Formats: sequence, C-alpha cells, structure tokens
Amino acid sequence: AVFRYAVPAAASHSMTGGCCLPDGDGKRGFGNVTAYHGEIAIDAATGAVLRVKVEADLNDYVPADRADIVVAYGPVAIGDRTYICPVRSVSLLRTRTVSAFTEWNSETYLDWGPYASRLNDFRFDNYHLFQANVRILPGVAPATE
Repeated sequence: AVFRYAVPAAASHSMTGGCCLPDGDGKRGFGNVTAYHGEIAIDAATGAVLRVKVEADLNDYVPADRADIVVAYGPVAIGDRTYICPVRSVSLLRTRTVSAFTEWNSETYLDWGPYASRLNDFRFDNYHLFQANVRILPGVAPATE
C-alpha cells in the first residue's frame, strides 16, 4: 500500500538550507521552512514500512530548486531474528552556486552562479543488536551513597 501526504509550510518543521548567499562575503548560509509532500510505502501483509519519500516544495525559492530524500527499508538478520531496518538512503539537493565577478579589473562582486546538484547515496549494513537483561530482586533495599 502506498500513502501519499502533503504538509503545508504553516505546519512544516522541515528546513531546506545550504551555502551560500551572494550577500556580504558570500559565506552566509541560507535556510527556509518549506512545505513538502511524499509517499510512505507499507507492506499490507505485515504493516512494515518499506519506503519513505519526502520532496520539498520549493516554489520559486531562488537558492535551491530541489531537496528530496528517499529511505528504503528491508529485512535485516540480526542475531537469530529478522528486523525491518533502513537499508538505503538517497538524498538530492540542487542549489545555486555563488560566483565572483570583477568589473573593470578593480571591484569584485558576488552574484548567483549556475545550479549544482549534490547527491548522497548511503547504504546501511553491519547492524548489531544491543540488548540487556534485567532482574528485579524483591525485598532488597536500594544502595545508598
């Protein structure tokens, strides 16, 4: 089953940001709370989440025109059991660069350059199970310092 959703900017906690703006020295970052939409894929038989996709709605947002992420989940054997865990994550951010221009060989100013895409492709593996055993002993007074 695939469920689609949309979150307006007024209800969003998602921030899209990056580096940099052509203001000042060109090193100031930017950030904006953005609306977003996406999908959640669920295995109807087990209820396990198989994929989560989030796409930012960056309508006419000059510093960036795309910010997306997809996380895929799958069965992972840990010890003698199988768990549903993240197995891959792909994120894409496409932002404007900042270019320096020199006018009449004297004054340098900064302005928007071309878009640059940044792709992160992560694979998750080598999972370990951390667990502990606890035993409550009735009638034993707690230790004091």
